[in-house]
Amino acid sequence: MKKLYFGTSVRKAEAPLIARGASALLMRRAAWGLAHHVLAYLAETAHGAVYGSRVVGLIGKGKNGADTLWALSMLAERGVSVEAIAVLGNPEQNAQDAVSAFHRAGGRFVTALGQRTDVVIDGVLGTGASGPFSMSAVLAQRGIDRPRPETTVIACDIPSGINADTGQLDGDTLTATATVTFGATKTGLLLSAGHQHAGRVHTVDIGLQEHLSYQPTVWCPDPHDVTTCFPPPRATDYKYSRGVVGIIAGSEAYSGASLLCSRAVASCGIGMVNLIADPETVPSLRPLVLGDRPETVVTAAPVPQVTSLVIGPGLDDTSTSRQRLDEGLDHAVEHDLPVVIDATGLDLVDQGWLDRLRLGGTSSRTAPTVLTPHLGEMSRLSQRFVGTEAVPATIGGDKDALAWATALAQATGCYVVLKAADTVVATPSGQRGLHPAQSADLATAGTGDTLAGLIAVSLATAWTRTNSPVTEHQVLHHVLAAIHLHGAAAVSARHAGPVSASDLAPAVRAVLASRG
Repeated sequence: MKKLYFGTSVRKAEAPLIARGASALLMRRAAWGLAHHVLAYLAETAHGAVYGSRVVGLIGKGKNGADTLWALSMLAERGVSVEAIAVLGNPEQNAQDAVSAFHRAGGRFVTALGQRTDVVIDGVLGTGASGPFSMSAVLAQRGIDRPRPETTVIACDIPSGINADTGQLDGDTLTATATVTFGATKTGLLLSAGHQHAGRVHTVDIGLQEHLSYQPTVWCPDPHDVTTCFPPPRATDYKYSRGVVGIIAGSEAYSGASLLCSRAVASCGIGMVNLIADPETVPSLRPLVLGDRPETVVTAAPVPQVTSLVIGPGLDDTSTSRQRLDEGLDHAVEHDLPVVIDATGLDLVDQGWLDRLRLGGTSSRTAPTVLTPHLGEMSRLSQRFVGTEAVPATIGGDKDALAWATALAQATGCYVVLKAADTVVATPSGQRGLHPAQSADLATAGTGDTLAGLIAVSLATAWTRTNSPVTEHQVLHHVLAAIHLHGAAAVSARHAGPVSASDLAPAVRAVLASRG
């Protein structure tokens, strides 16, 4: 997993080095990293002709402006024609050394971008900025045109106006082709508007690692995590050692959810899929699922070998669904099994169950309970168990999403997966994870049923493959890997056209096959 830090955490890590007089060294390292990546993009976009290409820096009054000027001076040494536009403040007053180096390298200040600009560097505002900002207004006030659509824009550390902690933008900014960030990857680059405007993120090591906390602000999954958490079978495996996922899903009104969840679980190569449905109370589920997945084992109660449970997709608010949920949760508590509660299950679970399900609660439980709400469900859960006002429908993936998820996780003793444009995860002790939006194709009915199944598979794998107790961090790792696999499957399925939930299970198999 990748480590993400708030901008405030990175500035705190810089403080002892700056106090020892290393400010200039940090700036040179940052500038060289920025120049290095600009050269790489010039080699790609300026027909491979770095010499004679034209780079213009938009300069602010802070350290970002100085970093950009130093980078421009380094680019000039490689034969790049460099110019700068003072957009905010007077760099002559705030960055004299950088301005002097820029002039010595042959750079000059101008008042317009000109007709041919290969790369524009956004060095106006950095991670310490806050409050409203409009790049359009700032440029218009100075009679400066916005870069042409075909021009490569590279943000210095962070796109101007983006909050480095939350990713929020109060105004507008330039959408970068890439962002070269310094010291550590900031959470705001992968959240909300920050994710939309940052482009490809490159992180430059400037020597802060020993000063950054090992425990980052947020963890973020990568493709390798899918390989680790969804491994191929071992030579000695048999069906039960590969894990058994029990599914309590579907109702007469929403029978398709049981099929979507079962397909998702089966697509991961689990040892057995156990659909738990009494044929007398939900007669439609057995023929529906067996007609599509004949290897599914349909029983009225969980088979003894169940390793994890997923409860809730497609349940309705009836006494039958409540009984199925109660029986499933009772089995999870009695056998100390991981359980994923999704959809209507979230509305049916009550405080009594949460007291039994929470880690270290009345049942001395050690296995995790994962709640997977979307924003509407999150709002209801927060009002019931945290006592807060309703969750705003527009929080997306900003800092509030992390705060809401953390509050619910700590109040319930459960892991919380808050599904929005950016999906965030919180653990009972306050560890947090983030999965930036991979595909808007997931904004369709039934995709949550698939995700619940994938999380259950990942937890089943963790429980069958780990001899020692599974740690909270390992659970977070497995949950984030499942979320990443879900997003990667949507991206894979998109190549064949518009995506529905039914397309995800085959795409999951394709993603796993591509990673060996």
